[in-house]
Amino acid sequence: MTYQHESRWQSCALLKSFDDFAKDLLETLSEMRQSQEEQERAIIFIGHSLGGLLIKQALIIAGAKGSPYKNISDRTTGVIFLGVPHLGSNKLLTFLGWLQATFCKLFGSRIDLLNLANRSPELDKLHHQFLSSYKDIDCICFYESIPEYILGISLGPTVDERSATISGNLHNIGLATDHRGLNKFQSREDQNYLKVLKRLKGLVDGAPEALKKAASKEGLWVVPYSQNKLFTGRQNISEQLRKILSGSGHRCAALWGLGGVGKSQIALEYIHQYVKSVRHMFWVHGASLATLSRDYFKISAKVGLPIAEEKVEETLLRLKDWFESDESSDWMLVVDNADDLSEFETNREGIWRYIPQGIKGALIVTTRSYAIANRLGCDSIEVPRMDRDEAKSLFQQHYKGSITENSTESDSIRNLLVAFDFLPLAIVGAASFMRETRTLPVEYFEMYNSTYEIQISLLAHGINNIQKGQHQGITESVLTTYYVTFRQIENLCPLAAALLRLIAFLDWQAIPQQLLQESGLDGATDPVVFRKAIGYLLDYSLITRGANQHSYNVHRLVHLSMQAYVSRDPGKANHWKKRVLLIVSELFPVAKYGNWPWDTCSSYLPHAITVLKHSDSRKWVTSILLSKVGRHMHLKGDNYAAVKYLEASIHIQINAGAWLPTSGPEHSGRVGTWCGQGNPIHAELPVMNENSMWESKHCTVEDIYILASAYARQGDYDKAHEWSYRALAVVEKSLGRDHPNTANMVQQIVDTYISQGDSNKVVERRGQVTIEVGNSLGMYCHDILHAVHNIGIVHSELGEYREALEWYRLALDGREKALGKDHPNTLQTIQRIGAAYRNLGEYREALQWYRLGLDGQEMTLGKDHPDTLSTMQHIGIVYSSLGEYREALEWSHRALDGQEKTLGKDDPGTSSTMFLIGTIYSSLGEYRKALKWSLRGLDGLEKIFGNGHPSTLTAMRLICIVYNGLSEYRQALEWCHRALDGQEKIFEKGDRNTFGNMYHIGNAYNSLGEYRKALECLHQALDGAAKIFEKDHPDTLVTMHNIGYAYSKLGKHREALEWYRRALDGQEKTLGKDHPNTLNTMKHIGIVYSSLGEYRKALKWSHRGLDGLEKIFGNDHPSTLTAMRLICIIYNGLGEYRQALEWCHRALDGQEKIFGKGDRNTFDTMYHIGNAYNGLGYAYSNLGKHREALEWYRRALDGQEKILGKNHRDTLHTVCNVCLTYIKLYEYKKALGCSSRAVHGYERIFVRLMLSSVKGFGLPRGTIESSAVADLTRGY
Repeated sequence: MTYQHESRWQSCALLKSFDDFAKDLLETLSEMRQSQEEQERAIIFIGHSLGGLLIKQALIIAGAKGSPYKNISDRTTGVIFLGVPHLGSNKLLTFLGWLQATFCKLFGSRIDLLNLANRSPELDKLHHQFLSSYKDIDCICFYESIPEYILGISLGPTVDERSATISGNLHNIGLATDHRGLNKFQSREDQNYLKVLKRLKGLVDGAPEALKKAASKEGLWVVPYSQNKLFTGRQNISEQLRKILSGSGHRCAALWGLGGVGKSQIALEYIHQYVKSVRHMFWVHGASLATLSRDYFKISAKVGLPIAEEKVEETLLRLKDWFESDESSDWMLVVDNADDLSEFETNREGIWRYIPQGIKGALIVTTRSYAIANRLGCDSIEVPRMDRDEAKSLFQQHYKGSITENSTESDSIRNLLVAFDFLPLAIVGAASFMRETRTLPVEYFEMYNSTYEIQISLLAHGINNIQKGQHQGITESVLTTYYVTFRQIENLCPLAAALLRLIAFLDWQAIPQQLLQESGLDGATDPVVFRKAIGYLLDYSLITRGANQHSYNVHRLVHLSMQAYVSRDPGKANHWKKRVLLIVSELFPVAKYGNWPWDTCSSYLPHAITVLKHSDSRKWVTSILLSKVGRHMHLKGDNYAAVKYLEASIHIQINAGAWLPTSGPEHSGRVGTWCGQGNPIHAELPVMNENSMWESKHCTVEDIYILASAYARQGDYDKAHEWSYRALAVVEKSLGRDHPNTANMVQQIVDTYISQGDSNKVVERRGQVTIEVGNSLGMYCHDILHAVHNIGIVHSELGEYREALEWYRLALDGREKALGKDHPNTLQTIQRIGAAYRNLGEYREALQWYRLGLDGQEMTLGKDHPDTLSTMQHIGIVYSSLGEYREALEWSHRALDGQEKTLGKDDPGTSSTMFLIGTIYSSLGEYRKALKWSLRGLDGLEKIFGNGHPSTLTAMRLICIVYNGLSEYRQALEWCHRALDGQEKIFEKGDRNTFGNMYHIGNAYNSLGEYRKALECLHQALDGAAKIFEKDHPDTLVTMHNIGYAYSKLGKHREALEWYRRALDGQEKTLGKDHPNTLNTMKHIGIVYSSLGEYRKALKWSHRGLDGLEKIFGNDHPSTLTAMRLICIIYNGLGEYRQALEWCHRALDGQEKIFGKGDRNTFDTMYHIGNAYNGLGYAYSNLGKHREALEWYRRALDGQEKILGKNHRDTLHTVCNVCLTYIKLYEYKKALGCSSRAVHGYERIFVRLMLSSVKGFGLPRGTIESSAVADLTRGY
C-alpha cells in the first residue's frame, strides 16, 4: 500500500500534529488487514525523508503495551529508509523552511515538524526509542550523494550521510542523486532503482525467517480467551497440574471428566497463572481435525512458517516439526475439547498424528474421554464435580445479585445446587438466567421443581462467555453439551447408544448390571460386546460405577438430558418407554414369603417406580409390574405404598374383564389375569387358555389377599374386610369351602379382627379356622402351618400365652421340617415365641429366642430388612424390661437407624421405635428426652394416619404416661382425654382400646391425687375388660391391682388388700409366681401392711417380692432396688434403724450405678436414709446419748437440706429434733436458734398452703412427700 501525506513542510500549512499523522497511518493499515490471512502477513515499510520519521513514530505507538495495533508491530520484519533525517537536516535549509513555516503559521499552520527536521531533543528521543524497540528488525538506509543547489550555489546535501544512516548498521547505501531523487527514479533500468529493488526483494524473501526468529526470541501468546475473572476454587487441581507440568522433558497432563464440569476453565486459569513459566503459549480446539487445522494455521503464521491452504497435511506436519525442534524453545500447548475417540484411534491419522512430542514442550489436554488421555500417554487428572462451598461461591460470583440471609432463599440455593449435583455449567447457566430475567433463586427453584418440561427448558438456556460455543457456532447449555457426547456415542457403538436410551427411562442411581445385560438389546448378552459398550459410557463419564460394582449411576443432569434427547422424536420415545416397561416387568421378581429375593427386589424397585411413571396405565404389562411392586412393598412393611400399587394393578385387571364380587360371599364372579408366563419383552398381551385360568385367578386373588392385609396393617379395617370378603367369595366359588386356600382367606379375616382388637369376632372365627386346618390335614403343608401359626396369635391376643406357645411350637416344628430353619416364615414363628415369653415375664428366655431369630434374619433377609429391624426393636424392649436400659437404647437406636434408612422417617414401624426410645428414657427418669422422642413418634403417625387413627391415639396414651413421670398431671390428663375422645369415635363403647384408655386415665387421676375419679375410671376399665377378656386375663388383673392402689391412697387399706389379693391370685395362676407383675403386687401388699402398722407382715411380703425380683432381674434392676428401699422403710417403722440404713445404702449404691447421682430415684433413697439417720438420733436421744443423737440428726439434716430444701416440712421436723436435743443438753442459745429457724420455715409453709387453697389448686405438689409409702408407689 502507499500512504501519502503532505511533506512540503517548509511551504505548506500543516494542520495536524506528528502523532496524529502516525495514528492515521496505523489506522489506515489496520483497516486493510481485517481478515485472518491479512493479519498474518509480514509488513515491510518504505519511507522517504520525514515519512521515515513518521514510520518510526507509528511503530513506537504500535509496540506500546496495550496498543490496539500490536499486530502491526509484531508482523513488521523490515524498513527501508530513503534519506530520512534520523539526526536532523541541513541547518541552512532548515532555517529557510522555518521562515516560510512561520509565515504560514499566520494561516493556522503548525511548526512541530521543524523540531524534528532540525537536531533536537525530540528527534533524539524518537531515534533512541525506535532503536531500543526494533533493534532486531532489518533496516536499510539509503542516502544522497549529490548536494542541493539554489541559484547555482551548492548548499550541501539536505540530509547528509551521518544523519541518513544508522550507526553500526550493515545496510547503509549511497545513491547518485539528490534528496528529491531518492524516491523518484528515471526508469526500471535506473541503477538507483535497481539497487533499492534488490534490497527490497531481500527483505521480502527473508520475512518468514524473520518472523520465526522474532517469535523464538520474544515468545508468542496465541490464546483466544482472556482470563476468567469469575473463576472459583479448584486450587487442588491447579496444584496437580503444576506438579505434572514442572520439570524438564516432554510433559503431558489430561483433564478428563464429564462435560460441563469445568475442564476448559481450569486449563485457562492455569495458563494465565503460569504465563511466565514458558515462552510460548498456544491454545487449539481439538473437537475435530477441521478445528485443529484452523488453529494450527494461525500458529504457523505467527511463528513464520509457510502456509499452503491447499496442502493442509503438509502445513500441519511442518508446525508439528517446529514444536519438536530446538528452534521452538519452550512452549505449552492446550488441546481443548479433544472428545472424539475416532480422531485418536491411531497416531498415523486423525488429530493424534499432529500432536507434538517436543522435549521442551508441555501439553494440556481437556477431554471427556479417559481413553484419549490414556492413548496420548498423559498423566490424567479426573475433574470431579465441585464441592458444596465451591459451588455456592461460583453461584454467588455469577448471580451478582444480593443474596439475603432469608432461610427460604438460602435453602432454595442449597437445594438447587444439590439438584444440579454441583455441576459448574448448570450453576453458571442458572445464575445467568436469573440475572438476565431478574428471577429470584426461590422463584427459579420453584420453576425447576414444577414439571419435566420446564426443567428441560431451563437446562436449554445458553450462556455466552469464553466457552467453546463461540467457536462451534452454538450457544453452550447443559443440553447442547451432552447432545454432542450422545452423538459421538451413536457413531462409536450402537449398543452403547441403545443402553443410553434404555437408561434414560430408568432411575438415575444404582442401575443393576443384570438389568442391562438381560435387556434383550442386540449384543447385550455377549460379555465382550457388552463390556466394550459399557466401557464407552464409563470412558465418557456418562455413567459411573455404583457402590457395589455391579451397578451404575448416571449424573442426574445427564439423565435429564438423555430423556430430552430421546424425546425429540415422540414415536421413538414411546417405543423405548414400552420396551423399558417390558424389560423391568419381566425381570422384577415376584415377592413371597419363602421366595423373597430381597436384594434383587430392592435394587429393581426405584427403576420399577420410575418406569411406572412413564407407562400406560391401561396396559396389562403395567398391571403385572404394579402387582410385583405392591407385593414387595407389603413384605417390606410399607403398607401405604402396597395399597397404592396393588389397587392400581387390580383396577387395570377389573377394567380388562376380571370381574370381582363387590361385597360378601353371596356374590360370584370370575377372575382372569396374566401371571407373567412367556417373555413380555417380545409380547405385551398373554394368550389365555383353560389350563391357565385358575393360575390367573389365583394371581389376582393373591393380590387382593395381600391388599386386604395391607389395609389391615395401616388400620383401615373396613377396606380390609371389604377386599377379604371379595377374595373369599371367589375362592369359595372356585374351590369350595374345604379347600386350604379357603382356609387361608378365613384366616385373613381373623388376622384383620386381631389387628382391629375385636376379640369377640376372633373367638367366633377361631373355631372355623381350627376346623379348616383339621379338614386340610396332609394337604398344602405351608398353608396349614400358616393357619397354625395364626391360631397362636389368637391365643396371645386373648392373654393365653401358654396355649399360644403350644401352637407356635407346633408351627415351628412343621416349618423347620418343611421350609428349613432359616426360612422367613420359620423365623417369624421364632419371633412370636420370643414375644410370648416376653409377655410371660420370662425375659431371659425371650431374649434367647429373639437372638436366635435375629441371627437367621440377618443371614437370610439382611441387616436392613424390616423383619430384622423389628426383631432388634423387640430385643430393645426385652432389655428395657430387664432394666438394662443402656443396652435397650443401643438396640433401639440400631433398629431406628435401619428403619429410617429402609422404611423412612414417617413409617409406622419407625415411629413405634421412637416411642420405645421415649419409654426407655422415661424408665431412666430422663423425662424431657422421653417427651421429645414420644412427640417425634406422634408427629410421624399423625402425618401418616391423621389424628383419629388407633395407632395415633395409642401414641397419645404413651405421652400421657410420660407427663405422669414429669409430674405434669394436668397435661397427662389432657392427653389421655384426647385419646379417649378419639377412640370412642372409632370404636363402639366397650371396645378394648377404649377401656385400655380408661385404665390410663385412671392412673393419671391417681397421680393427681384425685383417687375417687381414678376409681371410677378403673372400675369402668375393669367392667370393659371383663366383657372382652376372661377373668384372669393379664389386662384384667393389672386393672385390679391399680384399683387396690387407689383404695390404698384413700386410706382404705382393707379394701386395698382385698383387690391386691384378687389380682395376686389371678397372676399366680395365669402368669406364675415369678412373673414381674405378680411380684409387684406382692410388694404393694407389703406397702399396705406397712401403712396399717403391721410391719412384720409387711416385711414378710416385701421379702417375698424381693426374692422373686432378684431371681428374675438380679440385684441391680430398678424394680429390685425399689423393693430394697421399701424394706428400709419398714425397718424404719420397726425402729430398727441400723438395718434400715443397711438396706437403704444397698438400694442407693445400685441406683447411683444405674441412674447416676442426680437421679430422682437416688434422691428418694437418700431421703429415706435421712429418715433412718433421724430415727437413730431419736433412739440415742431416748437413751440419754444426746451427743450421739446430735451427730445423727446433723447427718440427716445435711441430706434433707440438699434434697428437699431448707424449708421443707421434713427438714424442719429434724430441726425441731435438734432443738429438743440442745434443750436436753442445756444449750439454750443453740436451741433458740434452731427453734427460730423452724418457726420461720413453718410460717412460709402455712402461707403457701393458704394461697394455694384460695387459688383452688389444692396442696402444693412436686416436693417429696413425707409419707415414704406414697413415695414408693408413685407412678405405678
